Amino acid sequence: TAGLTGSLGGLVSGLGVSFDWDTRDKVLYPRRGSFFQLAASVYGPATGSDFSFNSLKLDLRRYVPLAEDQVLAMQAVLRFASGDIPFYRLSMLGGDSLMRGYYKGRFRDKDMIAVQAEYRVILGGRFGAAAFAGLGQVFPRFRELSLSALKYSVGTGLRYSLDSRERTNVRMDLAWGERSFGLYFTAQESF
Repeated sequence: TAGLTGSLGGLVSGLGVSFDWDTRDKVLYPRRGSFFQLAASVYGPATGSDFSFNSLKLDLRRYVPLAEDQVLAMQAVLRFASGDIPFYRLSMLGGDSLMRGYYKGRFRDKDMIAVQAEYRVILGGRFGAAAFAGLGQVFPRFRELSLSALKYSVGTGLRYSLDSRERTNVRMDLAWGERSFGLYFTAQESF
């Protein structure tokens, strides 16, 4: 509709800065360590954008080895935005990496919070498996965050390692959300 910001098109361009801290042992299949990222972006006429808005994102990940062939991966993501945000740049839940089980973009709003955990195990040879769960919500303003409105997702998946030394995996995940289901075939771990 014409009343939806961004529905008539427009240019989005901005400037951003990102502060990263990464102690993971491997990027594609971490078994231990942490990854923290704080990213801020500004969009507006000064950067050539047709829309004026700001965003701040915090991505926290931790990987804990439970045994030689098992890892517990955890992630928390927070995103806050303000201004005249086009609908396609709003915070979104769902997709193949954050809150699997929901169609990406089914839930959109200015702000978002999500946490997820995944248990990963190597079954033998090139095969592995995973079980995961997550909670998340999108909302227009932080004061409107409601624990009773949290969405959940749960699922399981199989992994096949293309490179056994680096554990470069292709994966198939089955995930369920509230009255929702997702089947994903993709490369790399979700986070």
